[in-house]
Order: sequence, then structure tokens, then C-alpha cells
Amino acid sequence: MSDEAPATAESIASLQGDQFAEAFGIPKEAPATPDAPEVEVPEVVETETPETPTPEVVPETGTDVPKEGTEAAPVPDSTPKPITTFKVMDAEGELEIPDLTLEFKANGEMRSFKLDKVVRLAQSGFYNETIIKERDAARTDLGALHAKVSERDEVVTLRDSQIERLLTDRDYLAAAQEALENFNHPEARAQRAEAEVKAVRQKDAQVKQDKEIVEFVSSRIMPTYDGLLQDNSHVTPEELWGRFSMLTAPLQVRGVIPPERRAQVEKILKEDIGPWVAHLQEHRSGQAKEVAAKTD
Repeated sequence: MSDEAPATAESIASLQGDQFAEAFGIPKEAPATPDAPEVEVPEVVETETPETPTPEVVPETGTDVPKEGTEAAPVPDSTPKPITTFKVMDAEGELEIPDLTLEFKANGEMRSFKLDKVVRLAQSGFYNETIIKERDAARTDLGALHAKVSERDEVVTLRDSQIERLLTDRDYLAAAQEALENFNHPEARAQRAEAEVKAVRQKDAQVKQDKEIVEFVSSRIMPTYDGLLQDNSHVTPEELWGRFSMLTAPLQVRGVIPPERRAQVEKILKEDIGPWVAHLQEHRSGQAKEVAAKTD
């Protein structure tokens, strides 16, 4: 048995797209990708952070008040600290955070925030985006779980009805016993085993055939085909493929070129299509030269 993966159209991406894959019967794998659902981004609720007022220092009774001429105690900085950590940069490096107020319109209302509050809102937006992604993933997992539970409930309901019928219907019980005996009969087991072996052999044969098709097209057909396109600029890819399709169509069986006719495809490409392309290239090249000579 072979462990090789079946050939796909992706494994021969260089083989003129799906055209050669269809002509030679190379299997395609194109799983549909569901569109991502639109995510409704919830509005970020803005909260005002109250500034902490600087308490007024009142000297207690009996404490020494500094006399005139003596050095006073340093006054604590009353400038409010930013509510979040961030940097302001330019081309030369970090700058001092400016005392700016930004005004903008959001949800139909004009807003006025300090720079640090705007940064905090931006940070909240990234945080909310992460939450939304996690929520959507949880919804998807929950939907899959509900589907499994529903499927399991259907199985349980069916089994319960079968058990009840076995207990109440003698004819149904006798038929079930007979079916079980036939299923476990040595001859029936041998037939099932033979069918499984046959299916595995067919799968291995198909994998081998697909690999041979890919190797034949990539090594015997495509080099000549691509060379004709590259060396004859006056022949279009559509014209070349049209000629190839027309001449190889009689070789197809149910829309696919069988393995025993691959050699004929190679012969047609070299002995018929090649000279046709060369003649067409020479003719159109001569016409192009005449046009160029007249314009000069």
C-alpha cells in the first residue's frame, strides 16, 4: 500500500492553471472558504477620570512656622500625571509630552479630551478588538457544540425507540436477531474484508496514476509548451491553448486523456503544434517589419 498523498491541482500550479489538470484528469481540491461574519464593534464607553485635588497644607497648632529669611519647604508638584503610559516621538527621538487637548466628533457629539485620554481610548479599542475576536471564536465553538449535542440527541432518541420496539414487538425482535446473525456470518465478514481491501487497492492505484500524470505533464508537455510561448512573442497563449485543445480533443475519453494516449499528445505538440507556431510567428513577424518600414 502506498502512503503518498493524492496529486492535486495545487501541486502542479505551474501547469497552465486548471486547463491541463482538466485535460489530463488531475484531481482538484478547492474547498470553499466561508466568508468571515461581519463583526459589530461595540461602542467604547468613555469614562472621565476625576483629577485628584491637591490638599491644602494647614500648619497645626504649636508647629514651628518658618520665619522670614529662612528656606521654605519644597512645594509638591501639582501637575496631574497622565492616566496611561505613552511616548511622543519624532524623527530625532523622544519628546516631552505636550499639554494638548484634542477636539473631535464621535457618535454625533463633539468631544474634548487631553492627549493621554485619547491614548487611553485607543488602548481600549485594541483591548475591545481582542475581546470581540475571542467572543466570536466562542460563538463558533458553541454553535459547533450545539450541533453535536443535537446530533447526539437524535441518535439517543432513535436508539430509545429501537429498544422500546425490541421489547414490545416480537416480529421486530426476530428480524433484528436474524439481521445480526447474517451480519456476523463468516461469509459476510469475508465479503466485507474483501471489499475493504479492494477499496484500498483502488485508492493506491489512483494515487499512483495521479502521480504519473503530474510527472508526465511537468516533464514531457510543459517544457515544450512553455518554450513555444516564450520563443514566439507573436503567438498568444489563447491561440496556443486553442490549437492544443482542438488537436487533443479526439484523444479524450469522457473528457480526460487516458494514460495510453499520452504519447500521442507529446507527438502532436512537437510535430503539429510546433511547426504551426513557427509559421505563425514568422508570418506575423514579417508583417510587423513591413509596418515598421512604412512608418519609418
